[in-house]
Amino acid sequence: MSVQLTVIGNHSIAFRNLEIEDKSKLIDLLNSLRLEDSVFLKELFNKRYPEKSEYNSKINSWRFIEEDSEMISPCPNFKEYELEDPFGLELDINKYYYVFDRWRCDWIPWFMPSDKTERNEWRKIFSKVSGILGGHYVMYFPDNLLGGDFARYSPDNWCFPDEMENHFQTQIKDLNQVIEFISENWAKPMTLAEGDIEWQEGDKTPFVIDQFEDLNET
Repeated sequence: MSVQLTVIGNHSIAFRNLEIEDKSKLIDLLNSLRLEDSVFLKELFNKRYPEKSEYNSKINSWRFIEEDSEMISPCPNFKEYELEDPFGLELDINKYYYVFDRWRCDWIPWFMPSDKTERNEWRKIFSKVSGILGGHYVMYFPDNLLGGDFARYSPDNWCFPDEMENHFQTQIKDLNQVIEFISENWAKPMTLAEGDIEWQEGDKTPFVIDQFEDLNET
């Protein structure tokens, strides 16, 4: 079992209780990014999934992945929507945050790249998705405890916020309070560049909040 990267960001998409107010508007926003035209994604997709080289030609728009309405949710006070793009990338969104699934790549290489070009190409995509959703940052977590205890603080690993509040016996109602709690109980947030150094020289998994300030998207 490997440790994979989980990318979690804030957003300002309108929700009414647990429901997205306008699902069509969300699809239009994501489609406006035209990720299907990305040369980087095309080349990487064809390299990693040659057997699916024609996959993206069959889907030309983001779409909601429908769930079985008969299934009983293990989280009655939490609802998450899953969306898929033309390359099979997935975005899960709820009223508190979104999770961007970049084909579930490995966690360790994210902090120890010999060539940062590919990582920065991914970050440009994260930045565009974050911006179109009205967000300002993403956070990077290991997806399971093999990556260390830091995974316990990922809201994606809980029926958020109720289960996380009950486990940690503290008030956690939104992503900002998650950040405050992690800062008090794990480490202060740092940039990705600082996280690279912490990962290589420190003795604790870095808590990174990436606001993409260093990216050159001209």
